[in-house]
Amino acid sequence: MELTNKDTITSLELLEQINFFRKKERFENQNDSRLLKDCLHDSLLKIIRDEFEEEISLGELNESTYKSRGKEYPMFILTIS
Repeated sequence: MELTNKDTITSLELLEQINFFRKKERFENQNDSRLLKDCLHDSLLKIIRDEFEEEISLGELNESTYKSRGKEYPMFILTIS
């Protein structure tokens, strides 16, 4: 995924990148069990809500949704900057 050509990234795309680098680090360190496991989307949403609490309360950052398996789930659309 080329982030430099985009203005926004979804929390799902960000999760994909986080887990890509976590897997790469584990591979480079012979699957060292002390390294971070893959992050779950629910966990990332909690982090985003915590880190951007002020922006969310001011309405500068809004939760969006995506559909998967016939259900709607929450996600965020973040600006790259």
